[in-house]
Amino acid sequence: GIGFIFIKPTPPTINILAYSGSGMKLPMLEIKKIYEQQNPHIIIDYSFSGSRILERTIRTLSKGDIFMPGDKKYISSLNKDNLIIAKYPVALHIPTIIVHNGNNKINSWDDLAKKGIKLCIPNAKMASIGKVARVILNLSPLQSQIQANITLLATSTAESVKFLLEQKVDAVISWHSMVMIAPDKLRTIKIPENINKIKEIWISIPKFTTNQTEAQKFAQFVAGASGQKIFSEMGFKLVGN
Repeated sequence: GIGFIFIKPTPPTINILAYSGSGMKLPMLEIKKIYEQQNPHIIIDYSFSGSRILERTIRTLSKGDIFMPGDKKYISSLNKDNLIIAKYPVALHIPTIIVHNGNNKINSWDDLAKKGIKLCIPNAKMASIGKVARVILNLSPLQSQIQANITLLATSTAESVKFLLEQKVDAVISWHSMVMIAPDKLRTIKIPENINKIKEIWISIPKFTTNQTEAQKFAQFVAGASGQKIFSEMGFKLVGN
């Protein structure tokens, strides 16, 4: 008889458009690598930027399969308008001061008020950490002195660390995990607990997704054990820890 060979058809490639805050770039690129190896028919297309910019982009373009801002309040904002269909907690975002290893001028929050210190924070209208940094500053008794030392505003947390590495500033207020961009060159200094504002990172699926099933699978992977392991390895604290 004649033998038939059935070749299993290759599933068509599916692109997932994922809007992610730039503070999560390192873990999310690592997650993409692993996820695409495990799911060869999926391509994760990232757009990294400040969270406020991403929220505006989703609203303006009415598109996006994944939205993962640096602070879950940007998800809540879309949710109020019924634009989110699912959301899951992933990790904590802890504001901190980042300086060069060799910089001995700054060893505490109060040192940011010293004369001649150059400080960069992200723009509050663009990045979640920019908004949080403003709140923290307003709670500090040294607010006016520190405010006077802000010499640069960045469009995102990643850009602020770039300015620091280029020696354009002495310090940045950023997310703790951003030190992982250059752990051999940078160190963190704690912001006093009584003024610090820890935020939660959630991953969500906008109503505009063109592939809810695959977006959901990816979101659950990020929020599940595999994703959490990567976030943890990249210096993030997990929700509930």
